Amino acid sequence: MARVSINICCYNSEKYLAETLESVLAQTYSDWELILLDDGSTDSTRAIIEAFQTKQVNPQKIQYHYQKNQGLGAARNKAISLSSGEFIAFLDHDDLWLPTKLEKQIPFFDRYPRAGIVHSNTVYFNSRGDEKLMLRDSPKSGEVFRELLGAYFISLETAVIRRVSLEKLTEWFDPRFCMIEEAELFLRIAHQWEVHFVPEPLGKWRVHSQSLTHSKQCRFADETLIMLDKFSQLYPGFQTEYREEIRKLQAGAEYLFALEDWKKGSPKVLRRRLRPYLRMRRRYLLPFMLSFILTARNYERIKRIGLNFRGEIEPL
Repeated sequence: MARVSINICCYNSEKYLAETLESVLAQTYSDWELILLDDGSTDSTRAIIEAFQTKQVNPQKIQYHYQKNQGLGAARNKAISLSSGEFIAFLDHDDLWLPTKLEKQIPFFDRYPRAGIVHSNTVYFNSRGDEKLMLRDSPKSGEVFRELLGAYFISLETAVIRRVSLEKLTEWFDPRFCMIEEAELFLRIAHQWEVHFVPEPLGKWRVHSQSLTHSKQCRFADETLIMLDKFSQLYPGFQTEYREEIRKLQAGAEYLFALEDWKKGSPKVLRRRLRPYLRMRRRYLLPFMLSFILTARNYERIKRIGLNFRGEIEPL
């Protein structure tokens, strides 16, 4: 029985999977098992995994499981159920780990018995070689549910959780979510456990246009509102205690809804949605003003120029 179970869920992952697996095999910490859950791939995902299995002296170290496509939340839950480790680490099929990741994170669980999650900084990168650090400043450690709710800061490929933190939850990953499924679970863990941060980048998050994060951003809004309703039912007094954080999330959802309305040719609806939140964030004021004179397509072009000017990482 390995101390750490590494969960990778795959779906038609042939483009990046080999590089991801190499980053696991390069770990300086060796007490791990790798659970690969193939959620109905139709490409060469299985062949790539089988080739990596042959590289192991102990073939049980890399376990491959196939199921008919059931969606990401269900796949992640199945991978957890197949894991035997005291700790569970997550890695998406297109992201990477740095070699000392597990070696530097696992001791935090021994040092902090109430740690339910240990995470680190990460590096955004694209196929052009552009890189940018995700977090400029170290987030708070310890009891951070409020901070995490108001401005989420855990990147999945950096997260390791204590297995027992799942035991008192009514469910693991909520299968309704495909955009915020890990954020919603990690928030529920943070409500009961401490979260600790390793102040250095130990992962790399690949930014590309095929990623759900970039191709279906409007779903963030829907799922965020479902999550807030769920938390209101789970935690008595939630709406009162976390009023400011909730309003922030609602504003962010309205911003995404508004941009979608603008793309559909309704700038007046965009302005109506954003008007109550203009004093909350400067980013809401720019589309509000430009919607009087520009189309949504031209606004997106201007925004991309601004991202390049600021050195942001574009999906390629």
